[in-house]
Amino acid sequence: MEAYIKAVKNLFLLIIVVLVMTGCGVNRYSYNHMFTLEEVSYDYHVFENILKESHPGLYWYTPRDSMDYYFRKGEAQLKDSMTESQFRKVLSYVVSKIDCGHTSVKPSNRYIRHLDSSRLKIFPLSLKLWDDTATVSANLNRKDSILKRGTVITAVDNRSIKEILDTVFQYLPADGYNRTHKLQV
Repeated sequence: MEAYIKAVKNLFLLIIVVLVMTGCGVNRYSYNHMFTLEEVSYDYHVFENILKESHPGLYWYTPRDSMDYYFRKGEAQLKDSMTESQFRKVLSYVVSKIDCGHTSVKPSNRYIRHLDSSRLKIFPLSLKLWDDTATVSANLNRKDSILKRGTVITAVDNRSIKEILDTVFQYLPADGYNRTHKLQV
């Protein structure tokens, strides 16, 4: 039981460190601030080392050699002049390969505050998803007469729902091989 508590504490520490490191280095926050390759490489190696040293289930669903492959694939995606959201996308890809629903990458508090105060366009639909189909469950645009509740969507811009989900699911965490959480997100 003591080992489990230590593992949970280490996992909590990992989440805090990831949150802090994605928001460090900027006195006045700019959501499109470009981080250097040196900055993101350093943060990426801290991220990888913390996962390897502290995550209790790092290799439960993904063998060590496969996780090492995903760590290297994530590292290869690092480039000079990355924004926080671009870097977070790389981290999310790697974290999703762990298949642990309790491990995810969140935006920094500054980024969240930026989103709260900005007038970004948001996706107007709530969808109920299956592996190959989506159904509109709500539409923020009440005047839309085409995409109303109950409308079945099988493709978007000639891309099947399955193809879209397969792409998005590469960045979402889940417990083991369970897809239910990913479908809900």
